[in-house]
Amino acid sequence: MRKCKAKLGSTSSDLDSDFSAPLEIKLIPKGGTITVTPVFQALPTSLFAGKKATLTCSNIPMGYDTAKIKYMLSNGTEVTSPLTMTSDLAKENVKCILTDTSAHSGNKESSLDTLPLMTTTIIYVFVYGNVGEGFIYSADEAIMLTCQTTPDPLFLDTESTSITYQWLNNGTVVQNSASATYSVPQTEGIYLIACSATYNGSTFESTSKMKINRSASVVKPTIIANPVTPEFGSRLTLACGTNYTDGYYSWKIGTEYIAQQFDHTIQLDSLTTSDAGNYVCNVTRNMVTMTSDVFTISIPSK
Repeated sequence: MRKCKAKLGSTSSDLDSDFSAPLEIKLIPKGGTITVTPVFQALPTSLFAGKKATLTCSNIPMGYDTAKIKYMLSNGTEVTSPLTMTSDLAKENVKCILTDTSAHSGNKESSLDTLPLMTTTIIYVFVYGNVGEGFIYSADEAIMLTCQTTPDPLFLDTESTSITYQWLNNGTVVQNSASATYSVPQTEGIYLIACSATYNGSTFESTSKMKINRSASVVKPTIIANPVTPEFGSRLTLACGTNYTDGYYSWKIGTEYIAQQFDHTIQLDSLTTSDAGNYVCNVTRNMVTMTSDVFTISIPSK
C-alpha cells in the first residue's frame, strides 16, 4: 500500500494522501530485460488544424530512456511529439516503438492507434464540476461548474473566433453568466444546470444536465472543544462535528495547515500560549470542501 505527501509551499505543513490500492512494483536488474508491451495514445482526441497533439508511449518501466522511443505512421514515416496536426494526418494510424532492443525481450512495439480527429467546429458540450452523483450538499459548500467543449478551447481556433457561454438553471437563463464557469447558488434547493457554447455563429448545447441537491440536512462542520475553557499546561481536544461520515478532514490554525492531522479530532497536549489562535476544520467530500467557522482559542499565561 502506498501514499504520497504534498508540501504546502515553504511552510512546515504538509498533507498526506489516502492509501492507494495495492501497488505492484517490479525491479529490473541492471542489464536485465523489459518484457512489457508499450501502449500508444494521442491526446486530445479531436482538434483544429495547426494545433499540437501530444503523443505518449505508456506501460514502460520508469527510467526507460524516452529518447529511445519512436513514433511511426503505418506507412513507415516517423513523427515526433508534440505533433502539429494537418488534414493529411487526421485519424492516421500510429504506433510507438522501443528502440533500445538490448533492454527489451518482449513486444517492443505498441498496437496501432489513431491520431486525433480534425474538426473545424465544436463537436459537443457537457457540464463538468467537482460534484458526484447521489451526493447531497449543504448551502455552505462552494460548487463550481465548467461548460466544457470538445475539442477543449486550447485546441480550437480561439485567436480569431472566441467562445461565448450561456448557463441555464432549472430551465431559466442565468443572467450575466457568459463565462465558462458557473457558481451554483448557495441556497437550499435542487438545481438542474445546463450550458451552451456559441462558436463561429453556431450554438451547441450541453448533452446532459448536472443535478445539484442542496439540503438543510447537511450542515457545515462545527468545532467543539473539551474542556471549554483550557488551562496552561493542560490537554485540549478539538472535534470537528458533522452530521455525515463520508468526508476527509484537515485542520488549520490561522492560514497554516496543521501537519499530520487528518482525523475528525485533534489533541493538543501541554498547552502553551503558542497554541492560542484561530482554528478551522475542513471536511472534503468528492472534491468539495466545507469549512467551519473560526474557533478562537485563548491560553492564559502560567
